[in-house]
Amino acid sequence: MSRLLDEILTAHGGLGRWQAMTALTAHGRFGGLLRSRFPGNRLANLTARVQLAEQPVVLHGFPQRDQQAVFDQGTSGSRRVMAN
Repeated sequence: MSRLLDEILTAHGGLGRWQAMTALTAHGRFGGLLRSRFPGNRLANLTARVQLAEQPVVLHGFPQRDQQAVFDQGTSGSRRVMAN
């Protein structure tokens, strides 16, 4: 690995910690041109979950607040989320 990557991994818990992870969840707020491309500000506040050992990515609250966009092994779609 490069020295920079070694420094980054060390600063964030080491390579073993990252290898032990199974999923990553990221929360983002988008603005500017990207947000204006999607009517209704559907990307203004977004949570994405990535399964690291597999390919699926789930965008929570997109394309509608009660739906999830799912990207899985070259396919995409959406599903309605059941209320708790």
